[in-house]
Amino acid sequence: MMYIKKVRIPTYGGRLWIIINPSIKHAIDKLEDVTSESIHMKDQRGYEAYAYSGLDEKQRHRVMLFLKPNAKPGEIAHECKHAVNVVFSYRGVRLSLTNDEPECYFLDWMVTTVHKAIDAYKKGCIQKMEVIRD
Repeated sequence: MMYIKKVRIPTYGGRLWIIINPSIKHAIDKLEDVTSESIHMKDQRGYEAYAYSGLDEKQRHRVMLFLKPNAKPGEIAHECKHAVNVVFSYRGVRLSLTNDEPECYFLDWMVTTVHKAIDAYKKGCIQKMEVIRD
């Protein structure tokens, strides 16, 4: 089974989908079927996590983070940083090396949100998550 936690992105808008599945490739294949969206990856072998961004059917910005239930903190932070950059780029926010507080706060929120979703998944607290069965 694949679990999806959908969260509204604060301040910058759009939606964050946290997709938890033991197989990243399987999760991407399944989500392509569900959303009719083509999720492009250079090479689908060996990924431990993956970040993807696109527009939904109503042309709203959506970021998808594909993670395994046992994702390491570094993998989560790595994919969240990709997601932060994509959201900022989509919204026209320029990253700054001299004033990176907005970026850091946003990254903090995203990493915390992902960890909470994975923790809830591990504890079986999935009432607020969408379940997609094989």
